[in-house]
Amino acid sequence: MELFLCRHGETEHNDNGIVQGQMDTKINGKGKQQAKKLRDRLAEENIDKVYSSSMTRAVETAEIVAEPHDIEIEETEELKEVARAKFEGERFEDLIEEIIKSETEDYLWKPEGGESLEELKERGADFLNTIKEEHEGEQVVAISHRGTISSTLLGILGHSSKNSYRINQENCSINKLTWKTYTGWSIHSVNDSSHL
Repeated sequence: MELFLCRHGETEHNDNGIVQGQMDTKINGKGKQQAKKLRDRLAEENIDKVYSSSMTRAVETAEIVAEPHDIEIEETEELKEVARAKFEGERFEDLIEEIIKSETEDYLWKPEGGESLEELKERGADFLNTIKEEHEGEQVVAISHRGTISSTLLGILGHSSKNSYRINQENCSINKLTWKTYTGWSIHSVNDSSHL
């Protein structure tokens, strides 16, 4: 399987430094232009399947990307962004301040009713490991979120999600991965935004 794991287009919250988590936001005008550029980049590939986080900003991006391939999108909860509970809609600075005050390592910290980056990593990696054999020999696109992608990339390589925030993910960037039964997962490119 060859997998193009991509982040959704920009939202107003992205532009303003607001925590989205599992808030259901839409892509903005710039995000739509980014999604079209991502579509044009992937139009030359023989895409067999398109997965998307069930969140609107990801689905909107996936719909644009899928246009040249005439493929129905499969939405999944497993590709959703990390749940940040009461911090969703707040400034990132407030979230970071709370994590620092907690004296818990950031990748293990989670708000009440929310999710840690380590739990997110397990969710994302489990999803990719579930679909890998189903799509053997195929090209697959999956549209997800910054935190989910960064954590999942570490997860499929057998690492913890510690320092996953250091793996940058621009809106509509591409991470190219392959799965082969005799080598397992390989990551060929990360945060490729050359098409934007």
